[in-house]
Amino acid sequence: MNWLDAVLGAGTVWWMLRRWRRGFVSAALELGGAALGLGMALGWAGALAAWLEAVGGVPTGLGRPAMFVVLALPPAVLGHWAGQAAAARARDGGRWNRVAGALLGLGEAVAIAGIAMVAWVQWGGSLYAPALVDSFLAGWLLRLAPALYQWLAEVLPV
Repeated sequence: MNWLDAVLGAGTVWWMLRRWRRGFVSAALELGGAALGLGMALGWAGALAAWLEAVGGVPTGLGRPAMFVVLALPPAVLGHWAGQAAAARARDGGRWNRVAGALLGLGEAVAIAGIAMVAWVQWGGSLYAPALVDSFLAGWLLRLAPALYQWLAEVLPV
């Protein structure tokens, strides 16, 4: 165990406690809103940017990021507000909601750390860095990386 394991472990425990406090329903609403917004933005931003260029002369380099934000932001904000309302009720909610929230937090922490490892390698980092070689958790995450890498290989170059 090294400093990277301590950082990954502390981050995971902190995120699990945060999700436990807020509950599963709150987390699901927040993640659902963000996923819906991201899906809409990835699916339609390019087409809307091309339409803006054809109709209004807006360059695609400007239209695509603008349409991405316009499509992604409203569902994410609505999901966040709904999650805040659900979190206020979670304090009085049942134990299952909190336990499921903590488990969801564990899954989120593993996914984020795995994606960070893949991004590290994708952007020129070394798998043989001393912190990674000596880390138990980083080694475990990198064993999960092939599934994440296939997905991220399509997303990162965009």
